[in-house]
Amino acid sequence: MSQIVSTNTLTALGDGAESGNEIFLYKKDGSLFIIDNTGPTEQWANFTKNN
Repeated sequence: MSQIVSTNTLTALGDGAESGNEIFLYKKDGSLFIIDNTGPTEQWANFTKNN
């Protein structure tokens, strides 16, 4: 978890995710992700840049 930091940004309408979720950065590979912990299990969505 030491490689995960907050971007101090929240998802917004049109991001393709529920608005208001905090966006995190995985420092090891530069990917961004959000965590949805509203259900019975925690779900993660990871976003990576493709060249």
